[in-house]
Amino acid sequence: MKDRKLAFRYARALLSSVGPGEPARQVERFLLGVGKTMEESREMREVLLDPAVAKADRMKLLTDLAGHYDMPVEVHRFMDTVVEHRRIRNIPEMAELFRELREAADGIVPASVTTATPMDDAMTARVRLALEKMTGKNVRLTVLVDPGLIGGAVTRIGSMVYDGSLETQLKMLRNQLVEG
Repeated sequence: MKDRKLAFRYARALLSSVGPGEPARQVERFLLGVGKTMEESREMREVLLDPAVAKADRMKLLTDLAGHYDMPVEVHRFMDTVVEHRRIRNIPEMAELFRELREAADGIVPASVTTATPMDDAMTARVRLALEKMTGKNVRLTVLVDPGLIGGAVTRIGSMVYDGSLETQLKMLRNQLVEG
Protein backbone atom coordinates (compact mmCIF):
# COMPACT_ATOMS: atom_id res chain seq x y z
CA MET A 1 0.00 0.00 0.00
CA LYS A 2 2.82 2.39 0.88
CA ASP A 3 4.44 1.93 -2.55
CA ARG A 4 1.17 2.69 -4.36
CA LYS A 5 0.71 5.92 -2.38
CA LEU A 6 4.28 6.89 -3.10
CA ALA A 7 3.95 6.07 -6.82
CA PHE A 8 0.70 8.07 -6.89
CA ARG A 9 2.46 11.16 -5.50
CA TYR A 10 5.22 10.91 -8.09
CA ALA A 11 2.73 10.39 -10.94
CA ARG A 12 0.56 13.30 -9.80
CA ALA A 13 3.58 15.60 -9.51
CA LEU A 14 4.76 14.70 -13.00
CA LEU A 15 1.31 15.20 -14.52
CA SER A 16 0.95 18.61 -12.89
CA SER A 17 4.37 19.65 -14.21
CA VAL A 18 3.81 18.55 -17.85
CA GLY A 19 0.22 19.72 -18.06
CA PRO A 20 -2.75 18.26 -19.93
CA GLY A 21 -3.28 17.27 -23.53
CA GLU A 22 -0.80 15.85 -25.99
CA PRO A 23 2.33 16.45 -23.86
CA ALA A 24 0.81 14.30 -21.10
CA ARG A 25 -0.12 11.58 -23.61
CA GLN A 26 3.46 11.54 -24.94
CA VAL A 27 4.87 11.30 -21.43
CA GLU A 28 2.40 8.51 -20.67
CA ARG A 29 3.53 6.48 -23.70
CA PHE A 30 7.16 7.00 -22.72
CA LEU A 31 6.65 6.01 -19.07
CA LEU A 32 4.58 2.96 -19.98
CA GLY A 33 7.32 1.93 -22.41
CA VAL A 34 10.04 2.30 -19.78
CA GLY A 35 7.91 0.40 -17.25
CA LYS A 36 7.19 -2.40 -19.69
CA THR A 37 10.85 -2.66 -20.68
CA MET A 38 11.82 -2.84 -17.01
CA GLU A 39 9.36 -5.67 -16.45
CA GLU A 40 10.40 -7.61 -19.57
CA SER A 41 14.14 -6.97 -19.82
CA ARG A 42 16.34 -8.62 -17.24
CA GLU A 43 19.33 -6.61 -18.51
CA MET A 44 17.55 -3.28 -18.05
CA ARG A 45 16.43 -4.25 -14.54
CA GLU A 46 19.95 -5.28 -13.63
CA VAL A 47 21.44 -1.99 -14.80
CA LEU A 48 18.76 0.16 -13.18
CA LEU A 49 18.37 -1.73 -9.91
CA ASP A 50 21.88 -3.00 -9.21
CA PRO A 51 23.38 -0.94 -6.37
CA ALA A 52 26.84 -1.64 -7.82
CA VAL A 53 25.94 0.51 -10.86
CA ALA A 54 26.76 4.12 -10.10
CA LYS A 55 23.81 6.41 -9.49
CA ALA A 56 25.15 8.79 -12.13
CA ASP A 57 25.15 5.99 -14.72
CA ARG A 58 21.55 5.05 -13.93
CA MET A 59 20.55 8.71 -14.09
CA LYS A 60 22.35 9.14 -17.42
CA LEU A 61 20.66 6.05 -18.89
CA LEU A 62 17.17 7.27 -17.99
CA THR A 63 17.73 10.89 -19.01
CA ASP A 64 19.39 9.80 -22.28
CA LEU A 65 16.37 7.60 -22.93
CA ALA A 66 14.07 10.56 -22.25
CA GLY A 67 16.19 12.70 -24.57
CA HIS A 68 16.05 10.09 -27.32
CA TYR A 69 12.24 10.27 -27.24
CA ASP A 70 12.20 14.09 -27.09
CA MET A 71 10.61 14.21 -23.66
CA PRO A 72 10.13 17.62 -22.07
CA VAL A 73 12.64 18.83 -19.49
CA GLU A 74 10.16 17.97 -16.72
CA VAL A 75 10.60 14.27 -17.56
CA HIS A 76 14.38 14.60 -17.33
CA ARG A 77 14.01 16.19 -13.90
CA PHE A 78 11.49 13.53 -12.92
CA MET A 79 13.92 10.75 -13.86
CA ASP A 80 16.71 12.48 -11.90
CA THR A 81 14.44 12.66 -8.85
CA VAL A 82 13.38 9.03 -9.19
CA VAL A 83 17.02 7.90 -9.28
CA GLU A 84 18.08 10.28 -6.51
CA HIS A 85 15.38 9.00 -4.16
CA ARG A 86 15.97 5.34 -5.10
CA ARG A 87 12.48 4.85 -6.57
CA ILE A 88 13.48 3.27 -9.89
CA ARG A 89 11.74 0.00 -9.08
CA ASN A 90 8.47 1.96 -8.77
CA ILE A 91 8.55 3.30 -12.35
CA PRO A 92 6.13 0.68 -13.76
CA GLU A 93 3.56 1.51 -11.08
CA MET A 94 4.15 5.25 -11.50
CA ALA A 95 3.50 4.82 -15.23
CA GLU A 96 0.17 3.05 -14.64
CA LEU A 97 -0.93 5.65 -12.11
CA PHE A 98 0.17 8.45 -14.45
CA ARG A 99 -2.10 6.90 -17.10
CA GLU A 100 -5.03 6.73 -14.67
CA LEU A 101 -4.56 10.34 -13.59
CA ARG A 102 -4.13 11.58 -17.16
CA GLU A 103 -7.24 9.72 -18.30
CA ALA A 104 -9.26 11.05 -15.38
CA ALA A 105 -8.14 14.59 -16.26
CA ASP A 106 -9.26 13.95 -19.86
CA GLY A 107 -12.63 12.53 -18.76
CA ILE A 108 -11.78 8.92 -19.60
CA VAL A 109 -12.77 6.07 -17.32
CA PRO A 110 -11.12 2.64 -17.48
CA ALA A 111 -13.46 -0.31 -17.80
CA SER A 112 -13.10 -4.02 -18.39
CA VAL A 113 -15.52 -6.68 -19.51
CA THR A 114 -14.80 -10.35 -18.94
CA THR A 115 -16.62 -12.97 -20.98
CA ALA A 116 -16.33 -16.73 -21.44
CA THR A 117 -15.54 -16.40 -25.14
CA PRO A 118 -13.94 -13.61 -27.18
CA MET A 119 -16.20 -10.79 -28.39
CA ASP A 120 -16.04 -9.65 -31.99
CA ASP A 121 -15.29 -6.02 -32.87
CA ALA A 122 -18.97 -5.12 -33.36
CA MET A 123 -19.91 -6.44 -29.91
CA THR A 124 -16.94 -4.70 -28.31
CA ALA A 125 -18.02 -1.41 -29.91
CA ARG A 126 -21.60 -1.87 -28.66
CA VAL A 127 -20.37 -2.60 -25.13
CA ARG A 128 -18.09 0.46 -25.17
CA LEU A 129 -20.95 2.64 -26.43
CA ALA A 130 -23.31 1.31 -23.74
CA LEU A 131 -20.72 1.96 -21.02
CA GLU A 132 -20.05 5.47 -22.33
CA LYS A 133 -23.77 6.19 -22.32
CA MET A 134 -24.08 4.79 -18.78
CA THR A 135 -21.10 6.74 -17.38
CA GLY A 136 -21.37 9.88 -19.48
CA LYS A 137 -17.61 9.63 -20.10
CA ASN A 138 -15.27 8.20 -22.67
CA VAL A 139 -14.33 4.62 -21.83
CA ARG A 140 -11.00 2.86 -22.26
CA LEU A 141 -12.29 -0.69 -22.56
CA THR A 142 -10.22 -3.77 -21.87
CA VAL A 143 -11.78 -7.04 -23.02
CA LEU A 144 -10.77 -10.16 -21.10
CA VAL A 145 -11.66 -13.80 -21.67
CA ASP A 146 -12.17 -16.20 -18.76
CA PRO A 147 -13.11 -19.68 -19.97
CA GLY A 148 -14.14 -20.42 -16.37
CA LEU A 149 -17.24 -18.27 -16.83
CA ILE A 150 -20.18 -20.40 -17.87
CA GLY A 151 -21.78 -17.48 -19.67
CA GLY A 152 -22.71 -13.84 -19.29
CA ALA A 153 -20.19 -11.15 -18.48
CA VAL A 154 -18.53 -9.36 -15.58
CA THR A 155 -18.01 -5.64 -16.13
CA ARG A 156 -15.78 -3.39 -14.04
CA ILE A 157 -15.97 0.39 -14.34
CA GLY A 158 -13.51 2.05 -12.02
CA SER A 159 -14.17 0.35 -8.68
CA MET A 160 -17.74 -0.73 -9.50
CA VAL A 161 -18.36 -4.34 -10.55
CA TYR A 162 -21.45 -5.44 -12.45
CA ASP A 163 -21.60 -9.22 -12.30
CA GLY A 164 -23.93 -10.54 -14.98
CA SER A 165 -22.29 -13.93 -15.12
CA LEU A 166 -24.48 -17.00 -15.38
CA GLU A 167 -22.88 -18.39 -12.23
CA THR A 168 -23.97 -15.37 -10.19
CA GLN A 169 -27.46 -15.42 -11.67
CA LEU A 170 -27.78 -19.13 -10.77
CA LYS A 171 -26.60 -18.42 -7.21
CA MET A 172 -29.21 -15.66 -6.87
CA LEU A 173 -31.92 -17.98 -8.19
CA ARG A 174 -30.85 -20.73 -5.79
CA ASN A 175 -30.98 -18.27 -2.86
CA GLN A 176 -34.45 -17.14 -3.88
CA LEU A 177 -35.66 -20.73 -4.08
CA VAL A 178 -34.17 -21.62 -0.69
CA GLU A 179 -35.64 -18.52 0.96
CA GLY A 180 -39.00 -18.72 -0.79
